[in-house]
This record gives sequence, structure tokens and C-alpha cells, in this order.
Amino acid sequence: MKGRLFLLIAFSFIIIQAFLKDQELKGQDFDDILNTELYVYQDSQILYNGRIWNRTYSNIIGNEFLFSAVWFRGDVITGNETFHDRMLRYDIVIDELLIRRPDGVIIALNRETTSGFTLKNDNTEYRFINLGLGEERNITGYACVLYEGKCNLLLKSVKEITPLGYRRVFDIFTQTDQLFVMKEGTVFRLKGRKGLLDFLDDKRDELRKYMRNNNLIIMPRQPESVIPVLVYYDSLVD
Repeated sequence: MKGRLFLLIAFSFIIIQAFLKDQELKGQDFDDILNTELYVYQDSQILYNGRIWNRTYSNIIGNEFLFSAVWFRGDVITGNETFHDRMLRYDIVIDELLIRRPDGVIIALNRETTSGFTLKNDNTEYRFINLGLGEERNITGYACVLYEGKCNLLLKSVKEITPLGYRRVFDIFTQTDQLFVMKEGTVFRLKGRKGLLDFLDDKRDELRKYMRNNNLIIMPRQPESVIPVLVYYDSLVD
């Protein structure tokens, strides 16, 4: 009996040590995360559909993830099911959502079966949808929904590796953000006022007058300059 108890304690110690060795957990509440993640594996075949993830980058300034390399709580939508309060990271170099299983194994979720997810960061919840891989669109994969109405405003964030981008000595991850407007399944990359009016041509005159009267200048990298226009457009469309 004592031998079995010793083996159980030793096994538990090994599991905890494996968690603590994860470099990305530094500074996070380990006990809180562990208690939340002890789910029954009844949903494993549906949720944990993907490949085991291993880090592929080294000696590069920064990281490949949106926001930061820590784990964020969020929900995952797979088919018609939503799995709540999981530990997630979003790799925006290769556009993959990572999830950490209760046993500590990290899975890169299959993008073909993941229709969306949310990330909670600094008391704000960010919602992402999967736009698929269609060649007819100028945006694919996951995108953050900044505004949802008859027209949706989407943000696509991507990181690339810039060789010798830091003091001409080290490689560095560089992030770029692009805004897109989606209407009735058609997606348009926002570059300025003219392009937005062309895309929303059915209410061009009303929108032009609204922007002029309210001194609105469309800035492709500032969502707050676009959202009022989309809100007004929705008010004009039955």
C-alpha cells in the first residue's frame, strides 16, 4: 500500500514539474489555471483535433503570438459546439490557434474544423471568426471582429520575421495589422475613404455627406475612424 502511495505522489510531482518547466507560464497563476483546466476528456475527440505543437523559432526578438506569449482564457467554437474557458494562444505567423490540454500537451487546432474563438485580455473579450481558405477573397483564416452589423469590420494581424531587424544584429518578429470590411460575404481591404465609398456604393451620397458633416477622416489603421460610418450605414439599410 505504501509503495502505491509513493508511486502516486511521485507521478503527481512529475506532472507538476512538467507544467512548471513551461517557459510561457512564468508570471501566471499556476494553481488557478490548473484548477480550471481539469476537464473530463469526454470532449477530447471533438475539441483537441489537430497536431501536437512544438516551438520552431529561437534566437528571435519577440514571439509569434498575438498580444503576448502567455496563455489567455477563451472559448473555442467547433462545428455547433462551444467549449468554454480554455487556455489559448494565437500564432499569427502561421495563423494557428493553440490550445493547452489539461495534461500540458499543446495542440495546434485544425483550422478546417475551428469556426471561431475568443480571447480574453485585460478585461476585454476579442472575437475571431474563420474566413476559410477561399481564393476568391483577399483575406483568409482567422480575423478579429471589431464591429458586427450589416457590414462587419475585421482586423487581420500578421507577424513576420524581419532579418537583422533589431539593431542590425538580431532577427525580430514584426507585426502588421490590416482592416477589412465584409458585406454579404464579400470582403474588401480598407485603404481609404474612396475605397470605402465604392464598396458601400448603394449609400455613397448619404455616407459622403455624413462624413463631411462630422469631419470624419477614414484612417486604414484606426478602426475608430471607420466604425461610426458603418453604424450610420446600418441605420440607412432596411
